Amino acid sequence: MNHAIRYLKPILVLVISLSGISGLYGQSGGNPKDRVAYRQAVMETMAWQFHPMLDMMQGKMDYDAKEFQMYAQRLAFLTELSSEGFTPDTKKVRSSVKKALWKQLDDVKQRFDEFQQLSAQLAEVAISGDQEKIKPLFMKVGDSCKSCHDRYEK
Repeated sequence: MNHAIRYLKPILVLVISLSGISGLYGQSGGNPKDRVAYRQAVMETMAWQFHPMLDMMQGKMDYDAKEFQMYAQRLAFLTELSSEGFTPDTKKVRSSVKKALWKQLDDVKQRFDEFQQLSAQLAEVAISGDQEKIKPLFMKVGDSCKSCHDRYEK
């Protein structure tokens, strides 16, 4: 498990830094603008993990099982943080979130939960290095992420 800690260390540093800068831990501390900045930073960091995996799955980049596993583990960790910045007091802060999101929080929670579960499964399957098993699950993770963006992002 030491290799997982090694791969997650940069993410933990990022999260601690973001938390320290904005004074955020979920709903405590900070102000609504800080929470929006936090969620945007987490989403951007998730994209940094997702895109190299996508490039590997699309053949735009050589498949490297260890690298893919690292990105999958990071993504799974970050999905656990992804919903923290979506607090009711942030709905009036200018962002790319559609107003519909705030009226359908149960649906949003369900989508976050699915995304988190699929990402955790991907991290587990990525350990095998078996692209035949990884690719369909990776596509489900991407579809899950996209479904929320399609529905709730301007």
